[in-house]
Amino acid sequence: MDGGAGAAETANGLARDGRTQPTHESALNAVTSRDRLKIYGGGILSSPGETAYAVGPVPQRRPFDLIEVLRTPYRIDILQPLYYVLESFRDLHALTRVDLLAAVAEARRLGLHAPLFPPKPLAA
Repeated sequence: MDGGAGAAETANGLARDGRTQPTHESALNAVTSRDRLKIYGGGILSSPGETAYAVGPVPQRRPFDLIEVLRTPYRIDILQPLYYVLESFRDLHALTRVDLLAAVAEARRLGLHAPLFPPKPLAA
């Protein structure tokens, strides 16, 4: 799903089509279809608060781009400001054929984007 969330959170996502889909692990993703977001994955579905937030008006959404996802910082202790959105589950399936190590190497070469969230407060 689109959002200012990080690139490596797993089992989260949104889908826009009404079809039932299997749970997939992915980096904060959503799938779009008919302008409706549908959430998929156990990670996000286990949080009713994030589920409602993710489909609401607050978070940013951007088209899914693996390199951009890998370059996006995230925190696991906050609601994500950005979610990446897949257009279809077919696109998600296509990611299984991507050279992930090459994508990680390219993302490392390019470096992380600036975070869209404040730094985590230091523990007292």
